Amino acid sequence: MNPILVSVVIPTYNPGPYLGPGLASLFAQTLAADQFEIIVVDDGSTDGTPERVEALAATHSNLVVIRSEHSGWAGRPRNLGIERARGEFIQFMDQDDRMAPDALQRLTETARRNGSDIVLGKVASDFRGVALDLYRRDRDSCTIHDAPLISSLTPHKMFRTAFLNEHGLRFPEGRRRLEDQLFVVKAYFAARVISIRADEPLYFYMKRDDDGNAGSDPSWDPAGYYANLREVLDVVVANTDRGPQRDRLMRRFCRAQLVGRLAGGMFLTWTPDFRATVFANIRDVIVDYVDRDVDASLGAIVALRMRLIREDRLADLVTLAERTSELVGLSRVESLRWAGGRLDAAISTEIRHRDGTPFLFGRVGGRTTLDPTLSQDLVGVSIDVTDEMAAVRVSSLVRERTSGVEWQASTKVRPDWVPVDADGRESGRSRLVLHGSCQVDPNDAAGGGPLAPGDWLWQTRLAAFGLKLDRGLGADTDADGMVVMPRPRSIEPNLSAQPTLSPGSGLTILVTAVTAPPAHGSIHRRPGTSRRRMRATLGRLGRRTFARLPPAVQRRSIAAIRLLRRRIR
Repeated sequence: MNPILVSVVIPTYNPGPYLGPGLASLFAQTLAADQFEIIVVDDGSTDGTPERVEALAATHSNLVVIRSEHSGWAGRPRNLGIERARGEFIQFMDQDDRMAPDALQRLTETARRNGSDIVLGKVASDFRGVALDLYRRDRDSCTIHDAPLISSLTPHKMFRTAFLNEHGLRFPEGRRRLEDQLFVVKAYFAARVISIRADEPLYFYMKRDDDGNAGSDPSWDPAGYYANLREVLDVVVANTDRGPQRDRLMRRFCRAQLVGRLAGGMFLTWTPDFRATVFANIRDVIVDYVDRDVDASLGAIVALRMRLIREDRLADLVTLAERTSELVGLSRVESLRWAGGRLDAAISTEIRHRDGTPFLFGRVGGRTTLDPTLSQDLVGVSIDVTDEMAAVRVSSLVRERTSGVEWQASTKVRPDWVPVDADGRESGRSRLVLHGSCQVDPNDAAGGGPLAPGDWLWQTRLAAFGLKLDRGLGADTDADGMVVMPRPRSIEPNLSAQPTLSPGSGLTILVTAVTAPPAHGSIHRRPGTSRRRMRATLGRLGRRTFARLPPAVQRRSIAAIRLLRRRIR
């Protein structure tokens, strides 16, 4: 009997039908069934979940069910799973998620090859944001000090079991918030080697029809939440000195859970009393944990929010949130063509108000300031952003509509200042228009391999002054504009990519399967050379040449060889 390589720990509480797809994804793993175990720890479900899983366990020898009294949160079930685990590694999974068929095999191979304490697999979601920047490339070995790990604090990762036991790493128990962040931040600081698999999505957050995804409870107590956040920040403070390293980590919490909560969206829908309660808790945490040096590094508009928070000016903060929530990142496509196998879109983008009026900048004496209507009545001056202009960025990605899988695309833009006159007189005001191009190669956009069949939305993000404005690429292109759509382009293996442009939503790339290779795709033999010999030679080439390449590139290369073998006539 093989030793257990990995234990998958799944806490459950009344998951209904949503546990089934996750278990099915584990039963379909390429890792041999006798090399991993599935530990379902039920936290007192009342919907018959334990009985259903125990019935499955009768036909799946690697499925284990643990029943526990209801504790109210995922911490205790996960801890029971850790204690029961026999695997060399532990992978945490939520009851409404699923994993790619080769996920366990690839994650354990990575962990063993690199001696990893923690392995992160690329994540995809059809309903929530993921830390895409973290998965730009594979990393065999990194730490919290030299990689942007702080952007991913969910527990859905693989951990070496001995590492967890050596450092006594366990989840806080009981009904509380951020128990996963406390666990993961402690683990990050303790880990010697952390690895990242970024070349294909391995873990999927799947949206439930009843909006009951784990961790999505909309009711929350600000005082308890921010008391729990303080515990997480205490770990950061205990493991860093004051200065750039601590500031870098604190920026993540500022954007995600502190000043970011007061920027618009839900903040503007809260009742005045609840808004005041959240504001007071956030202000106290910022004063206690965030050095003032962090404020400016968040971008000019976020720094203004930080100033209003520190000065206890809730009413002015609401006014600023109302104004910034009206800003959008306009996106137009000027032309679209295939160039060297890539889909190349010439674009322009700029910040505008939601009503279509341009967002203006002051340009006087070599200095650049934001539109005075944004801040002058709040702090008496227009905000100077001269030193931030070089940091203005436009990025783009393609996102599959159904699965939520995302991949970065190439984007380059240059600034173009367009003066705006007042009644025919020079006003010193200008629009900032960013011109450039976005490119996607459907043959290698997916971590070095071709885009999978699906409907890929092409999206942009304009990041400037602390704002992040997302928009469909080309969503604001005129309906009667003269943008000519290129014809479909064949990609390998046996796929076709067709771009379309819809005003209001933007560019999409429809990737579909091609049932037969094109007629001109035949390969003709040299006289005297047998078809069998040519095919055998190509087969040896695939096995011998590509064995050491990254898996995604290896799969693409071998698929191309197989296609060539089929086309020999």
